[in-house]
Amino acid sequence: MRKSRMVGCSLVVFLSGMAYAQAVSTFPPGSPLYEAVKQNLLQNGNKDLSPGTVNQHIQASAVIAQLNKELEAYFSDRHMQSEMDSTRAGYPTLKVYVKNLRPQDQKYIDSQPQYAVVKLVNSQLNKAEAAQINQTIGETLGKDEKLLVSIRSGHYDPAADRFIVKVVTDDTSDLETALRPLKERFSINIVYLKVEGADAEMLRLLRAD
Repeated sequence: MRKSRMVGCSLVVFLSGMAYAQAVSTFPPGSPLYEAVKQNLLQNGNKDLSPGTVNQHIQASAVIAQLNKELEAYFSDRHMQSEMDSTRAGYPTLKVYVKNLRPQDQKYIDSQPQYAVVKLVNSQLNKAEAAQINQTIGETLGKDEKLLVSIRSGHYDPAADRFIVKVVTDDTSDLETALRPLKERFSINIVYLKVEGADAEMLRLLRAD
């Protein structure tokens, strides 16, 4: 039950090649990184993307990857997660969720010109706390095989302060019963998001056995 998040795709996976991008001036159409970035931009509503715009986005993303690394170290155990927003081609921005956000945190960001593309957002949990609760949710549901086949994954959504459990069923009453003690223990919100497609078909086959 984990999720590394970015608007459009995983920040960790997406930026894994960005250190390399800083050393290369241009990525031609058809190259893996170019096509991955172009697809991400299209998914975020961008149209009529030129090679120059895609490459500008790649280079800007490489800078954001470095800024994110710096801010993860700066906020240390208060860091929850980071999201890169690719809704504007060529000009990605970075949203950083921080537990117990303080006025001096924003003052620090405002004092550093390189962080003009960064937006700080308060989070109720830090990364370690969210991971521990998420793991506990998974372990609790994993004790019952009938519940286990009904779930696919889960993650903490700091923007809404809730844990999202992805399921392949409309009936979540048994899940809710199993997780109610955890909701009370940790004072958390848990919602269920139904996924369709192959996962739902897999559940049907498992229940038929």
